[in-house]
Amino acid sequence: MFTLTKALEKALLQHFIYMKVDIAYAINKPFPFFEALRDKSFITERMYKLLVAGSSWSS
Repeated sequence: MFTLTKALEKALLQHFIYMKVDIAYAINKPFPFFEALRDKSFITERMYKLLVAGSSWSS
């Protein structure tokens, strides 16, 4: 594991902000994406269930 410095955290956040539209267009299927967010504890199990239940994306 590595330590995330404030400078690296800021750089990663800026990169994400810059690339978020490209990232959104690259996601064709929601379920692997949502599952990864849940597995890494970025979203709760409850949020995952709400996202999957409300998803209008085709599989």
